[in-house]
Amino acid sequence: MNWVAPIKDEETLRRYEQELMNLDPKYFIMFRLGVGTGLQVQELLKLSVGDVKGKEILTVYLGTKRVKRSYCFEPDLRAVIEEYTAEKEDDMPLFVGHRNRAISREQAYRAMKSAGQKLGLGSVGAQTMRKTFAWKYYKNTGDIAYLTHLLNHASPSVTSVSYTHLRAHETL
Repeated sequence: MNWVAPIKDEETLRRYEQELMNLDPKYFIMFRLGVGTGLQVQELLKLSVGDVKGKEILTVYLGTKRVKRSYCFEPDLRAVIEEYTAEKEDDMPLFVGHRNRAISREQAYRAMKSAGQKLGLGSVGAQTMRKTFAWKYYKNTGDIAYLTHLLNHASPSVTSVSYTHLRAHETL
């Protein structure tokens, strides 16, 4: 897969989200969950309908150490999730493809890449969600140490270069 970048401009982000909604609401929901939580696409693809349906908080267990993380849904996202999950069974994958199976990481990538291409964004893919989360968090707080913890990275240098695209001597 190619290098991807965060979406830093709010208007571009809004247009990209609308393009995903036009493509399929599941991609819009996936993207908003990714941007809101910083979860990796493979973690999002493990979610079931029951993990989000009728809930205000998403709780997940990450990695081999099963680290517990909880995230509050924004009200507008919660409304879209409720509409999307209304007729679905709790044990179904949240993001369903053919034959009621969870979509693959590759399918998520293709959908996000396609939406980006329609808007002329060349460096968009599945990691764009996580990188956009990191960019927004760092821009709002400047706290690279806690962002490193949230992303479960080994060191702040990995986070700053790979996710916020800043070198050690740079600031926003």
